[in-house]
Amino acid sequence: MIRNIIWYLYWGLSLLVYIPAMIRGQGYVKRGEVSRARQLAFHKAKGWSRNLLKLAGGRTEIRGLENLPPEDAFLLVANHQSNFDIPLLLAEIPLPIAFIAKIETRKIPLVSQWMTFMGCLFMDREDFRQSVGIINEASKKMAQGYNYVIFPEGTRSPDGRLGDFKAGSIKMALKAKRPILPVTIDGSIKMMKKGEKGIHPGRVVLTIHPPITPEEEIFKETANLMAEIKTRIESALS
Repeated sequence: MIRNIIWYLYWGLSLLVYIPAMIRGQGYVKRGEVSRARQLAFHKAKGWSRNLLKLAGGRTEIRGLENLPPEDAFLLVANHQSNFDIPLLLAEIPLPIAFIAKIETRKIPLVSQWMTFMGCLFMDREDFRQSVGIINEASKKMAQGYNYVIFPEGTRSPDGRLGDFKAGSIKMALKAKRPILPVTIDGSIKMMKKGEKGIHPGRVVLTIHPPITPEEEIFKETANLMAEIKTRIESALS
């Protein structure tokens, strides 16, 4: 109970403490210094995420850091077990990342502003035209060097097992001709299950698999590519 109270207090109060930095980021954007706002947001988000994990009692092991593409922008494709998946990736991936988030996330005060600075995009899965527009926008940003994260299941797993992948989830990487980086999140469900608000200590293993590059033949066949991504992610689930 005490852990939960401290965690939620930090979650809310820290966002208030970050307001002066957020105003600074807004100033960067108004002056056209988008990259400075992005760097500021990533720095703040990484520190915030690490503290959230620490207060929750999260212990993280990361494997395969050597598989991160050294120069090319990439699409990180991960399974989705918990609300902790986003802070886990922010805390452990050493390169700036942004998320393709559900449109409801845009309603979260302060958080949505920081996400916008990072380059996150908000997709309405019920609106086909808007979803296509977001995919096109993401592919253009990837061509400019943005690294995006998407959860192709579209929702958190209720039991930790891998669900079905949405067919359109990798189109932005295909259009931008950028590598796809499969990542397995194993164990975050123990920290907060879908539908629960309670926080629990836990050990999570993040496995970064070798990227699939546009030069590979499988990149040209969407069905086989989706199957390969799913196979790699599933291979590291316990």
